[in-house]
Amino acid sequence: MLNRESCCNFVCIDIDIPKAAIKEVDFKNPDAKYSYLKNKLNAVLEALSGPLKVPPEAILLEETGGRGYHIWVFFTEEMQGQTAVAFGEAIKKQLAFEVEFFPKQGRLSSRRKFGNLIKLPLGLHRKHNSWSCFFSLLTEEPRFIIDKEENIAFLRSLVPVDPKAIEKVVKPFAEELSIHEEAIVFVGGSDQERPQFEGSPNQLVSQCAVIHKLRMKAESGDRFSRTEAFYFANIMISVPGGIDFIHDTMRLSFKSDYNQVRTDDEIEKITPLYPPSCLTLVSKHICPCYCKEGVRKRNEDPLVFGTSPCSVWLRRRPTLPVVDTANLLERIGTSENLKRAYFQAKYYHKNEDALFFDSFDFEHFENRIDANCKLLAKALVEKIEIPFAGYPEIFIL
Repeated sequence: MLNRESCCNFVCIDIDIPKAAIKEVDFKNPDAKYSYLKNKLNAVLEALSGPLKVPPEAILLEETGGRGYHIWVFFTEEMQGQTAVAFGEAIKKQLAFEVEFFPKQGRLSSRRKFGNLIKLPLGLHRKHNSWSCFFSLLTEEPRFIIDKEENIAFLRSLVPVDPKAIEKVVKPFAEELSIHEEAIVFVGGSDQERPQFEGSPNQLVSQCAVIHKLRMKAESGDRFSRTEAFYFANIMISVPGGIDFIHDTMRLSFKSDYNQVRTDDEIEKITPLYPPSCLTLVSKHICPCYCKEGVRKRNEDPLVFGTSPCSVWLRRRPTLPVVDTANLLERIGTSENLKRAYFQAKYYHKNEDALFFDSFDFEHFENRIDANCKLLAKALVEKIEIPFAGYPEIFIL
């Protein structure tokens, strides 16, 4: 749903019959399905048209052909992904039940080039062999649109909403994103699997300043921010007994708002990520300061992998290497990898080696950095000599 600029032209809310209730509800029967989901659907529509002030003519209802409905909201122009995610949080705040919201990511990056997928309307649901269609609620009962041409005409009749109007409504939620939405700075390469460490949660509490601070905050009954909850979980997942410790800490912090199922869902989303570096924790003011001078130097050197709380205080479990040396050039020779190496070299030499640094040379390369990196990547992979591009023109006055 996000384009390369991390923007979107629409959002989608997904409500489903839970898998546990499938045996009780014949979801292939439109009346039975609507009877089960009616209250949830109306609650979502009331949240959209009420507190969030979305005009009804901008809302599209879709029968997915599966276990639920999709509620689409269209915009007149692109909306920033972060604003869209904040819009989703604002919707969830109005509801007493869980919904799935798309897009789930506020921004894409070189490490996350695509967001979560969602099925486009008017297609065949492959699992249930049932076609999707739009429907309206002009009366007490839904009117499902079967004819394809009528579906297209119904889609064209929508009047998209100005995203600026949405931005004003969701502004209070803009700083309160889901905990898996935070930008990640990897300690190691993005191809590495999450490292696991030997030790215990209590060991980290007693030695690591950031974990101690967050645990004490939870024990005093203070509520975590979403950012704090994310980073606490992303660290503790790598520790034996860490998941139980996360649940216990969230229970203390969020009190009556703690939800075990939702916490498990968030842990599942965080687990594939690499733990945050000490540099990230300090720069985002989650950690008050570096615990050791050596840790500070290591994290501030762009040519060295940084540390994480676990790597500083615990012993890493041995793992098999993930680098395929047989295809090393193919792994190194990517445009994104070369671009990252360029900025690391620029930062390093600008601050550490003034004799080497020539701002003109770097500026000349950077003006066409995408094309230059693609050319270098091709030369590496094909094992050919890097072509000489010539000298830039110099105008002497």
